[in-house]
Amino acid sequence: MPAIQYWFTGSALATFIALLAAVSTLGYGWYRAAITELEATNSKTKSAEQKAKTERVKGLLGTALAFGNKLIGEQKDKDDDRAERDGECPESFAHLIRRRLPFA
Repeated sequence: MPAIQYWFTGSALATFIALLAAVSTLGYGWYRAAITELEATNSKTKSAEQKAKTERVKGLLGTALAFGNKLIGEQKDKDDDRAERDGECPESFAHLIRRRLPFA
Protein backbone atom coordinates (compact mmCIF):
# COMPACT_ATOMS: atom_id res chain seq x y z
CA MET A 1 0.00 0.00 0.00
CA PRO A 2 1.36 3.40 -0.90
CA ALA A 3 2.13 5.99 1.71
CA ILE A 4 -0.53 8.48 2.85
CA GLN A 5 1.29 11.31 1.10
CA TYR A 6 0.63 9.57 -2.21
CA TRP A 7 -3.17 9.84 -1.79
CA PHE A 8 -3.14 13.53 -0.82
CA THR A 9 -0.86 15.08 -3.40
CA GLY A 10 -1.70 17.46 -6.21
CA SER A 11 -5.25 17.37 -7.49
CA ALA A 12 -6.30 14.56 -5.14
CA LEU A 13 -5.95 16.91 -2.13
CA ALA A 14 -8.01 19.62 -3.84
CA THR A 15 -10.66 17.07 -4.79
CA PHE A 16 -10.82 15.76 -1.21
CA ILE A 17 -11.21 19.31 0.20
CA ALA A 18 -13.94 20.07 -2.37
CA LEU A 19 -15.74 16.85 -1.43
CA LEU A 20 -15.63 17.75 2.29
CA ALA A 21 -16.98 21.23 1.53
CA ALA A 22 -19.81 19.83 -0.60
CA VAL A 23 -20.82 17.24 1.98
CA SER A 24 -20.81 19.73 4.84
CA THR A 25 -22.76 22.32 2.81
CA LEU A 26 -25.33 19.72 1.81
CA GLY A 27 -25.67 18.53 5.40
CA TYR A 28 -26.19 22.07 6.64
CA GLY A 29 -28.74 22.67 3.86
CA TRP A 30 -30.76 19.64 4.95
CA TYR A 31 -30.56 20.78 8.56
CA ARG A 32 -31.80 24.31 7.72
CA ALA A 33 -34.61 22.89 5.56
CA ALA A 34 -35.79 20.72 8.46
CA ILE A 35 -35.66 23.66 10.89
CA THR A 36 -37.52 25.91 8.45
CA GLU A 37 -40.21 23.28 7.94
CA LEU A 38 -40.61 22.85 11.70
CA GLU A 39 -40.93 26.61 12.22
CA ALA A 40 -43.47 26.88 9.40
CA THR A 41 -45.57 24.10 10.91
CA ASN A 42 -45.53 25.76 14.34
CA SER A 43 -46.41 29.10 12.78
CA LYS A 44 -49.36 27.60 10.87
CA THR A 45 -50.67 25.98 14.07
CA LYS A 46 -50.44 29.23 16.03
CA SER A 47 -52.01 31.12 13.13
CA ALA A 48 -54.96 28.72 12.99
CA GLU A 49 -55.49 29.02 16.76
CA GLN A 50 -55.35 32.82 16.56
CA LYS A 51 -57.79 32.82 13.65
CA ALA A 52 -60.26 30.68 15.62
CA LYS A 53 -60.00 33.01 18.62
CA THR A 54 -60.50 36.04 16.40
CA GLU A 55 -63.61 34.52 14.81
CA ARG A 56 -65.04 33.69 18.26
CA VAL A 57 -64.41 37.24 19.49
CA LYS A 58 -66.01 38.68 16.35
CA GLY A 59 -69.09 36.52 16.89
CA LEU A 60 -69.41 37.47 20.55
CA LEU A 61 -68.86 41.14 19.78
CA GLY A 62 -71.51 41.04 17.07
CA THR A 63 -73.95 39.40 19.48
CA ALA A 64 -73.21 42.00 22.16
CA LEU A 65 -73.70 44.85 19.67
CA ALA A 66 -76.97 43.38 18.44
CA PHE A 67 -78.29 43.06 22.00
CA GLY A 68 -77.04 46.56 22.81
CA ASN A 69 -78.91 48.00 19.84
CA LYS A 70 -82.00 46.12 20.91
CA LEU A 71 -81.74 47.49 24.45
CA ILE A 72 -81.25 51.04 23.19
CA GLY A 73 -84.28 50.62 20.95
CA GLU A 74 -86.35 49.50 23.94
CA GLN A 75 -85.23 52.56 25.89
CA LYS A 76 -86.44 54.87 23.12
CA ASP A 77 -89.94 53.40 23.30
CA LYS A 78 -90.34 54.02 27.04
CA ASP A 79 -92.27 56.92 28.42
CA ASP A 80 -90.55 59.47 30.65
CA ASP A 81 -91.80 58.06 33.96
CA ARG A 82 -90.69 54.53 33.15
CA ALA A 83 -87.26 55.69 31.93
CA GLU A 84 -86.76 57.75 35.08
CA ARG A 85 -87.61 54.78 37.32
CA ASP A 86 -85.25 52.55 35.38
CA GLY A 87 -82.53 55.18 35.65
CA GLU A 88 -82.87 55.26 39.42
CA CYS A 89 -82.57 51.48 39.68
CA PRO A 90 -79.36 50.42 37.88
CA GLU A 91 -79.75 46.80 39.02
CA SER A 92 -82.70 46.33 36.69
CA PHE A 93 -80.66 47.35 33.65
CA ALA A 94 -77.74 45.10 34.66
CA HIS A 95 -80.16 42.22 35.24
CA LEU A 96 -81.68 42.84 31.83
CA ILE A 97 -78.26 42.68 30.19
CA ARG A 98 -77.22 39.52 32.07
CA ARG A 99 -80.49 37.81 31.27
CA ARG A 100 -80.33 38.53 27.52
CA LEU A 101 -76.66 38.06 26.67
CA PRO A 102 -75.81 34.39 26.09
CA PHE A 103 -72.15 34.78 27.11
CA ALA A 104 -72.50 37.01 30.19
